[in-house]
Amino acid sequence: MIEHVQRVAETVPTSARAVAFVHDVAERSEHDPGDVALLVGLDDDEYGALELLTKRDGETLLDHTRRVLNAPRGGARELALTVKRADVDDHARRTPTPDRVYGQARRLLETA
Repeated sequence: MIEHVQRVAETVPTSARAVAFVHDVAERSEHDPGDVALLVGLDDDEYGALELLTKRDGETLLDHTRRVLNAPRGGARELALTVKRADVDDHARRTPTPDRVYGQARRLLETA
């Protein structure tokens, strides 16, 4: 996981880097997005992006991607979209069948 978030963080603009580094923490630990935001000092938009980027229990990749896309326009959504694109691209580069698993999510993200 460390290598993944580092690769994602390296591909996003500096303004999205903090969110990129912690985008998987809440769903892979006992901390919720609010805890993570406080621990690392995220601002309101960064916290909002982290909320959007944290998959909910039972949420598929496509459902999660649609939730990010359908979020109200603003700083949190834009940060989340930036990190989500980099996240999906990184996963797709490391899977043997990227189109089958990540293709539809990538196409949805291209529409935003």
